[in-house]
Amino acid sequence: MTAQKLFDGIFNASLVIMIITLVMSLGMSFTVAQVLAPMRRVGFLLGAIAVNSVLAPLVAIGVAHLFPLTSQARTGLEIVTIAAAGPAGLKACQPVPAAAAGQT
Repeated sequence: MTAQKLFDGIFNASLVIMIITLVMSLGMSFTVAQVLAPMRRVGFLLGAIAVNSVLAPLVAIGVAHLFPLTSQARTGLEIVTIAAAGPAGLKACQPVPAAAAGQT
């Protein structure tokens, strides 16, 4: 094993540990009431979901068509933007690569 591989392994392990502890510390700093409080603002919550799931991908698609990008770069930009919507957005992206490759 070379020194480079050893340091890469140490870096990757420490990165995973840092991310896990960060997420755990964020989750432990809120009470259940603080987590549920934004859910009571239904209009704001639905608006944020709509902006994140619909408006942001439409803007990215418009930007992708505005600039001279390859079809692969456009598809990548659209998938990355749709992925911001979370699992539902990622599920909506699944047919996109197959359609872009002509494998429908």
